[in-house]
Amino acid sequence: MKLKRSRSLVVLALGSLIAVVGVSAAPARVSATSGASPRHQALSIASLTSSQLSTATQARPVLFPGSSYATYRYDTNPAPHHPAPSHSPTPTPALPPPVRLTPPVEGVVTTSVAGWDTFTHHTAQLADNYVAIARNGGVLPSTWLLSAIRADDGAEPVIEILPNDVTTPVITLSSIVRGRRDSWLLALKAQIAALRRPVVVSFAPEPNGRWYSWGLQPKEFVAAYQHVHDVIGDGTAAAPVTWMWQPSAINDQAESMPRQYWPGASFVDWVGLDGYYYVNRDSFGLRFSATLKVVKRFWRGPVIIGETGISPHVANGPADIANLFAGVAAHHLLGLIF
Repeated sequence: MKLKRSRSLVVLALGSLIAVVGVSAAPARVSATSGASPRHQALSIASLTSSQLSTATQARPVLFPGSSYATYRYDTNPAPHHPAPSHSPTPTPALPPPVRLTPPVEGVVTTSVAGWDTFTHHTAQLADNYVAIARNGGVLPSTWLLSAIRADDGAEPVIEILPNDVTTPVITLSSIVRGRRDSWLLALKAQIAALRRPVVVSFAPEPNGRWYSWGLQPKEFVAAYQHVHDVIGDGTAAAPVTWMWQPSAINDQAESMPRQYWPGASFVDWVGLDGYYYVNRDSFGLRFSATLKVVKRFWRGPVIIGETGISPHVANGPADIANLFAGVAAHHLLGLIF
């Protein structure tokens, strides 16, 4: 979650590696639609140079306190963003048809899913959407999910529920456990049911990191995650909810071990690991392998890279993207969200 999101040149290389590296993964849940998502001829990455990649964004590296890894702020780690609610929402039938989830699952963190599809010549199957409980006075806009699905251009929404963002008063995990935010959670549940579309839900991502107000509180996080899961539920046959537990991959002193944040297998459908390539020495092994070993001790279900990306300031972005996809393939992961 800590990498600057505007990376148009980097995703050009990403789209190429999707075809070049044969990623295999465990079967994914399939959305209620017929036919697989379209695939187009992959672009060549030969024309992309390191200098192009290094100028792909306007982000400037910063150091989180006490960390040796350069990271890239998106507002504040980041400020959650979502499409503005529509004043005159289009009826549900006018929404784009949902994309079928076909392993390896390809997801994206962007404000323009259609733009990502155009750059990579691939169709995003998942699209990240951040929403903070504390926004709008603690009230979820009535058309929030409708607007998100419309902006996601058919990709299945991944709803990352953040308790707070930098612009709002802090909502504590304990207050969520006590039910003080249930009206917000029930509003989201109602929107999911009304729109009859499958979604993925993640609550308080990266709880084992120290860059969020809800971080490093394992007991409180587990109780809050379980409460949020119980209130929203698993959805219906027409609108299933996939629950993704989303810790940060262990790669420096900024994270604590994810095991103590585990809510239990009955509350999880996917495990999503977040990790970024920040510096030239980064690799899939350094960023993810240690955490995968830990997770496999208590989880046998699907694992996806929940958020990832390649800094435009590394020396060889295309090679790092190849390494990322090769790691996903070697560990038989469900896919990744870039």
